[in-house]
Amino acid sequence: MNDFENNIVHQNNNISSNYYAIPGGVLENNTTYYWCAKAYDGIKWSDNWSEVFSFTLDITIQVPTIPKPIDNSIIIDTTPVLDWEDVYDATEYHIQVNTEENFEGTMIEEKNDITQSEYPITTPLENDKYYWKVRIKTKKDEIWGDWGNTWSFTIDNSSPTVAITSNESKITASSPFSITITFNEKVTEFAIEDITVDNGSASNFVDSENPVFTDGITPSEDPVDVTVDIAAGVCTDLAGNNNTAASPFSIRYDSVILSVAISSAESDPTNSSPFTVTITFSEAVTGFVVEDIQIV
Repeated sequence: MNDFENNIVHQNNNISSNYYAIPGGVLENNTTYYWCAKAYDGIKWSDNWSEVFSFTLDITIQVPTIPKPIDNSIIIDTTPVLDWEDVYDATEYHIQVNTEENFEGTMIEEKNDITQSEYPITTPLENDKYYWKVRIKTKKDEIWGDWGNTWSFTIDNSSPTVAITSNESKITASSPFSITITFNEKVTEFAIEDITVDNGSASNFVDSENPVFTDGITPSEDPVDVTVDIAAGVCTDLAGNNNTAASPFSIRYDSVILSVAISSAESDPTNSSPFTVTITFSEAVTGFVVEDIQIV
């Protein structure tokens, strides 16, 4: 666009020869520029500008490669050092770090006078995904090259949590009965040996769809109170954070049909009033009250 009213990139009115070298750092690569000139005879400027000429700056400049952290990696360090391969003849690097891939989100970091092929993040970052890119300026050309590839990394320093549930009621007659183990994110190295069972054993371990697992629990006796637990640190998420401990899951296993017997030391018939009866259940019960006794 040859708009000399509003888009002047550079001008100089103190040229004493018929050629002019534009200073380094003024022009952008891959851009078309328009220019014109007029003369000064020592007294006044010529009335008209020359015709408008144009040129396109198209210089191939190497782009940075080999990022660290590795592209699309998950890390736990909240102040990572962003590193890339050295570029020959580079005098400065320009880096941008953003929360959006199109770099229209929050600009977390931007610096354009870096002299080393690395940039340390000094302000701790939140758990999120970040995008970054780098371009270079060379001593020879003194212009910024094209941006390199957009790389990304995700910060995750939160420990995965886990919950143990079952579709069984608080008292079950099923053996084995099924439990569901649910982590809040995908984990690695979780195995049946990481499940602790008091008064029972685990079997039929299934990776339903990580981070959800199922397992069968077989009570060791009948009746018995069974507790299932998962300790902290038995597995990690993809970033390497250890899991937190689960809240223990407890359930009573009882497959024996409850029976009751009523007896008395009195003979039949008896002339005692009142007389004593003994009510004996086959196991301990709850909620039994005098109103549950019927006399006919």
